[in-house]
Amino acid sequence: MRRIALLPVYNEGPTLSAVLERLVPACDAVIAIDDGSGDDSFDILRAWAGRSAKVTAIRSDANAGKSRALEIGFREVLKRLDQGLVGPSDAVITMDADGQIPPGIVDEACPAFEARGLDMLIGARDLGLYPPVKRLGNALITGVASRLTGFPFQDTLCGFRIIRAGCLAGILESYRARGYSCEQEISMIGVMRGLRTANDLAVPTAHFRSNSTWRDAVQIVIASLRTWRRLRRAPR
Repeated sequence: MRRIALLPVYNEGPTLSAVLERLVPACDAVIAIDDGSGDDSFDILRAWAGRSAKVTAIRSDANAGKSRALEIGFREVLKRLDQGLVGPSDAVITMDADGQIPPGIVDEACPAFEARGLDMLIGARDLGLYPPVKRLGNALITGVASRLTGFPFQDTLCGFRIIRAGCLAGILESYRARGYSCEQEISMIGVMRGLRTANDLAVPTAHFRSNSTWRDAVQIVIASLRTWRRLRRAPR
């Protein structure tokens, strides 16, 4: 099972090199998508791509949000799947570039993912460093997904997850995420499309960081309802 990491990047110059130093050795390929950064993030990615054949740096001229960056990464994996460079059973790993979740988790998570025969494994973060209002927001949003799908989610918003490459096309058929709704939509789509899913991988957090607001939380809830309705109408 090969490991292909997708790394959305937006103004992560201070942490990006440290993340790549640990992520690149743990993976067979790293696809980094710069979402129109205004700092030196893309210069760092380009330098890494120049010295490591594992790293691919993709540049988006405009900042379109994490959801769009992930979509670009998923479509790049699907292109490689069509070319025979990636296999359907290979692991596609999503990881944030801010260093909040230590990249070393990859070496722990991938064997567990394979041994359990999963299609999608979602991290469940230790939120002890998060302020109460953020913990409450995460619990409410995760609860919405659990109520709509009937699946006992623990943390739908975790940026670390593993998905079988062969499952990506089915996910993208129903994926409409914008802003910060990507993790929520992917979690719900996977469960509602019958992917063998677990959301119980304990993931440490090195520090607290969140750019989302209550307005984003409302948008995620709205996206959850739209995703549920869309998939309820979809033919099985």
